[in-house]
Amino acid sequence: MGLVLENRIEASHLRRFAYGRVLDDLQAVEFVSLFKPVLNSSGSRPALLEIVSMYTYRSDDRWAGCKTFITELLMSADFASSIDSTMDAHYWEEAAVKLLTGGTEPELAVEITRQIIGTAHQDATRFRLDIDQRAILRVVFSHYGETCWPLIGAELTSAQSYRLRHLLGPHGVAERETSVSWFLDKKILTDWARTTPDGVAMLLDIIGLFVVDEAVEYHWHPTVLALLECGFNDAAASAIASNLFTYSSWGSRVPYIDKRLRLLNELQDHPNLMVRNMARDLIEGFEKDKRQHQKRDEEFKAGIL
Repeated sequence: MGLVLENRIEASHLRRFAYGRVLDDLQAVEFVSLFKPVLNSSGSRPALLEIVSMYTYRSDDRWAGCKTFITELLMSADFASSIDSTMDAHYWEEAAVKLLTGGTEPELAVEITRQIIGTAHQDATRFRLDIDQRAILRVVFSHYGETCWPLIGAELTSAQSYRLRHLLGPHGVAERETSVSWFLDKKILTDWARTTPDGVAMLLDIIGLFVVDEAVEYHWHPTVLALLECGFNDAAASAIASNLFTYSSWGSRVPYIDKRLRLLNELQDHPNLMVRNMARDLIEGFEKDKRQHQKRDEEFKAGIL
C-alpha cells in the first residue's frame, strides 16, 4: 500500500488482489486494516470496490465485517463519477442495493442520490451508469423516497432537468417498460406536485404513463392518475401529449395508435374538465394520425413506396 500512497505505482494495480484467492487467509478486520489507508488515494476507489466485492462474495461474515468500509467507500466524494467500467458499475449497484435495502441507511441514500445527479451533469458519465443507477434508484425511492425525492424534484425544476430523462423515463423491453418513479409512494409525489406545478409538467413529459396488461392493452399508471388530480394545467396537458406522441414501433403504427386511443378513452369521464378536454383533443390528433398511417399501409400493400 505504501507504493500507492507514494505514487510509485498506479492504484489500478491493486486490482490484482481481487483474484487468485490471495486474500482468503485474511480476517475482515485485517482486510480493512490493509486497504483503508488507500481509500482516498486517487484512482484507488473503483479498484478497492472490486477487491472487496470479490473478497466478500458469498460470505455473509466477510460482508458484515467489511460493511462499514464499503459504506465509506460508496460515500466518498464523487465515487460514482470515478466508475469507468461496466464491471465496476455492477459492483457499485450490487453493494449499494444491498446496503440500502431495508431503509436503514438514509445518509448513504442521500449521498448516492446526489452522486447520481452529479453524474447526470457530466457528459462523460451521463449515460455510462444508467442501467445500474436505475436499479439503485428503485431501492432509494422504495425505502427513502421522502428524504431523497426532493433532491430529484429540485432538478426537475432546473434548467438541467433534461439530464434526468434517461433515468426517470421508460425503459425495458417494448410493451413492458417501467419507470423508476413508479417505485415512489404516491403521496410523496402528490404532496410535491401540489407545491411544484412546474415540476409536474416536466415529470409527466419524462416518465412512463401507462402499464401494459397481459392482453397487451394500456392502462394509466396509478401514479399518473394521482398526478392528474394535482393542479392539472395546460403545461401538464402538453407534457402528456408530447409523451404519448413519442414512441417507437415495429411494422404498422396503427395498432400502437389504437392502444393510445383506448387509453385516452379511459379519461373521457374524468371529473376534471381540463383532463377531459385534453383527452378529447388528443383523441382527435391520434385519429388524424391513424388515418394517415392507414393510408400509408394501404399504399405499401399496393407496392407504392
